[in-house]
Amino acid sequence: MLRCALPLSVALTVLCGGEIALAARTTTPVAGDVRAVAFLGDALAIAHLPSRGGLTVERFVAGSPPQPLLGTTLRDADDQVQLAGSAEALAIGLQADADERFGPSRVFVGPPSGPVREVATCAAGLLAPPVAVSGARIAWREGGCGDPAAGPTAIVPASIVIGAADPAVAPARVALDPAVLPVSLVLAGAGGMVGALRPSFFALDSEVRSFSPLGVGATLLSERGGIASPVGELADGTRVFALSRLDGGDGDRVAMCPNTLFTIAADAPERRALPTGGCPIDADVPTGPSSARIAADRVYARVSDLSRSGSVHPPRVSLVSVRGDGGDRRVHVSGSYRPPLGFAAEGDRVAYWHRRCADAATDVVLDGDAQSEGGAAIASCRASVLTRAARVLGGRIAVRLRCPSGCRGAASDAAGARPRRLREFAFAPGTHVLRLSLSRAMRRRARLRLELAVENGPARLAVIRLRR
Repeated sequence: MLRCALPLSVALTVLCGGEIALAARTTTPVAGDVRAVAFLGDALAIAHLPSRGGLTVERFVAGSPPQPLLGTTLRDADDQVQLAGSAEALAIGLQADADERFGPSRVFVGPPSGPVREVATCAAGLLAPPVAVSGARIAWREGGCGDPAAGPTAIVPASIVIGAADPAVAPARVALDPAVLPVSLVLAGAGGMVGALRPSFFALDSEVRSFSPLGVGATLLSERGGIASPVGELADGTRVFALSRLDGGDGDRVAMCPNTLFTIAADAPERRALPTGGCPIDADVPTGPSSARIAADRVYARVSDLSRSGSVHPPRVSLVSVRGDGGDRRVHVSGSYRPPLGFAAEGDRVAYWHRRCADAATDVVLDGDAQSEGGAAIASCRASVLTRAARVLGGRIAVRLRCPSGCRGAASDAAGARPRRLREFAFAPGTHVLRLSLSRAMRRRARLRLELAVENGPARLAVIRLRR
């Protein structure tokens, strides 16, 4: 539960070498799984897990090869990373997964071009340490560790630290109630907002409070049985919040979507729901790589289409934005089998990423004009079987596949109660030949029921007549 668009005149150096001239929307392949992205002025910080080595954070800047900022030994799919950045500062929060135990967490901060330094650590981190950046200021969580580390039964008190990229700047520490665990941070004005969990025997409650270098301020929001977190503050003082109800709430609609985004204006205490056009995703993972955020005067969020609930196909996931008053909703990108997995937003720029069809890389898409009309659709990875009859030669057949965007997956014999895998495949965009070895029993049949399980795309079933 809790667990790059740049100016149009620049180019982005990709991980595998070479440069791509930046248009309004460009696509950059990055090796392995991308976990988080943050804007660093005219550069990007990208946290990704390559096929070899551990999770790494690199800085991508025009005209230069990617610059390593931080290397780790993290390799688990459940390891968490949080990035926050600006043209003046960078913050990285890491939480290791430890197979049902509490793994260590670490926080690194520094200038956007490095080096970064470790400023906080927990031998037993309970949740990913939140980080926030605004201009040259950086905020992070200190403490909040499980105690004792070998088998936590309590949480040590936590503080909010407000520092800077420059280690010579003395940080300010804001002590929190020892009974709460901060899980989200937002910097705004001279201070910011902190979202904290307040565990109890009966429920998991949460609250959002303001803070400044002088201390913790008023309680802005309090929820019982839900995770409330700050998203940000708009220029007119309107605050934006996310809420995930753990009890499902009342009514079928709430049960289908327990997550909401809403605003509270500076001069009005009532909540106003933001019409995102779907169910906000990851409201229970505050300040995560795909949770809602603010850029300029707009609120960005990943949302799931509730109208496809119960369908055999995955729901369509869209990256959308709305104004603080709920108007001018825009869909920036959407996909179903291949959805946008996370995003970063700054000003009128947005960056998001999704899986590739042909290989194990990830596409990072950079939109330098997110305020323009018209969004992009991410095509599902598809494979079409062109062969209707195949001659058996030496116990093998050749099957022609068409993969418009490339395709990866596995081919199986679907004749029995349980499909029998024949081989895996990975092809670039185009038409290719898939060679399959058939068992004696398969060769005796008149037809082969061929099932293609396509990664990030719909499965395909074809009946191929066997000729001898």
